[in-house]
Amino acid sequence: MKAVIALLLPLLLGGCLASQPPVPQWGWEQLIDEKNRARITALIAEEHAWAEANHDDLSGPQPQSLGLGQVARNPQLLSQEGALPGFIVPLEWQDQEVSEFLLVPYYGACIHAPPPPPNQIVHIRATEPVPFDWLRDAVWVQGVLEAEALDLNDLGEVGYRMTAARVWPY
Repeated sequence: MKAVIALLLPLLLGGCLASQPPVPQWGWEQLIDEKNRARITALIAEEHAWAEANHDDLSGPQPQSLGLGQVARNPQLLSQEGALPGFIVPLEWQDQEVSEFLLVPYYGACIHAPPPPPNQIVHIRATEPVPFDWLRDAVWVQGVLEAEALDLNDLGEVGYRMTAARVWPY
């Protein structure tokens, strides 16, 4: 009996996994429209290097702040479902679970370093609360990407939101 189960289990699980529709896995650079991608990617790399060298110093320059009116979003991704890896910056939590957060491309963005540009911050409302201990590690978030214009003062300007968001460890 154990041999039969051992033979059938991979087939059953494979069938379950295969029945789920595939979604694109995006990289952060894809959230930037193509005509501005090289310029903004260079600014992000400069800001990331500065943040690494000046950890926890929020007084430095923030050349990446483009303003909500100039967010270079990728219109081809809007209203599309996909998955994006990143790090959690909590906005709303209760009982050691986070239900609303910002997804950012690198650890410490918005908290220990100046925020990334708006097209590198995604506002997430998770369908299921996320355990607080996931805040130190990278996660995957899957959902439908939409444009959002939200200014959160010190945390940064948000250029996207993801609806119907499902979150799991990277």
